[in-house]
Amino acid sequence: MTTSPEYEGVVDLRRYPIGEPGSQEYQALVAACQDQLRDRGVARPDALEIAIFDDGDELGWHFDNSEFSVTVMYQESEAGGHFEYRPWLRDERDENYHGVQQVLLGRLDGVITLPSRPGTLAVFRGQHALHRVTPVRGPRPRINSVLTYGEHPGMTLNRLTQELFYGRTAP
Repeated sequence: MTTSPEYEGVVDLRRYPIGEPGSQEYQALVAACQDQLRDRGVARPDALEIAIFDDGDELGWHFDNSEFSVTVMYQESEAGGHFEYRPWLRDERDENYHGVQQVLLGRLDGVITLPSRPGTLAVFRGQHALHRVTPVRGPRPRINSVLTYGEHPGMTLNRLTQELFYGRTAP
């Protein structure tokens, strides 16, 4: 059974400067990511999500609605909690249902596992890469943040996704 992690907090970046949630180093890292994405025509994120995955939590295979996602690891779980993804499994012209089915059936050819060490930064196209977080095991939680970016300014997640991930919907 897939369960959602506890979301410790969401910072609405429309009300607060981007760097306010963390240290100077974190602020610089996030700002650099934003600059890179903005230079490529990608919109500013609406929220910074902090996710805490406790023992037994996982996030099942899925695609994102957003064009890009940026994740930063803060704490590795004792066991499990691996971020796995299958890049370029689909694109704008081909949903590749057969390839998606193969991954869902456990055929993991082409699936990549990213390191989970604190400070690991990942930038990926969640619309095209099927991805998940494997079940966390042990008392030490997995902690990371996620910034999502749409192609166009003003893009938002649908109301169901907002409720699932943030526990509320945008006004």
